[in-house]
Amino acid sequence: MLTTIEKIFLLQDIDLFARSSTDHLASIAGACDEKTLKEGEILFKAGEPANVLHALVEGRVRLDNGIEVFEMEKAVLDVWSCLARKPYRYTATSLGRSRVLSMNVEELLEVLGTEPDLAVALLQQLASEKS
Repeated sequence: MLTTIEKIFLLQDIDLFARSSTDHLASIAGACDEKTLKEGEILFKAGEPANVLHALVEGRVRLDNGIEVFEMEKAVLDVWSCLARKPYRYTATSLGRSRVLSMNVEELLEVLGTEPDLAVALLQQLASEKS
């Protein structure tokens, strides 16, 4: 099991959290559960409710929606579906041993509601990724 400090260091390596302070990452890390995936294990399926935000901190995951397929590493998976409270758009399958930090979306929204600077930092990073 990872400590909160270890989770913070792992989250800092993910682009979405690049503009977040250590204090803000501590709020997120404290609410995250750790999960290790085996090769071929499905983390979530397209069409399922996106009520858990998954940060891939080690390994690789394939995202597939039946039209496009791509691989990701060190990323938050299907973040837009989670924030919009829509079903996952992709099926996420582990490509080898992978580790994710997962957080209930309601908990994330609660943290964002109490930490406006964190919300702004995440929105800025999401906007820069879209442009």
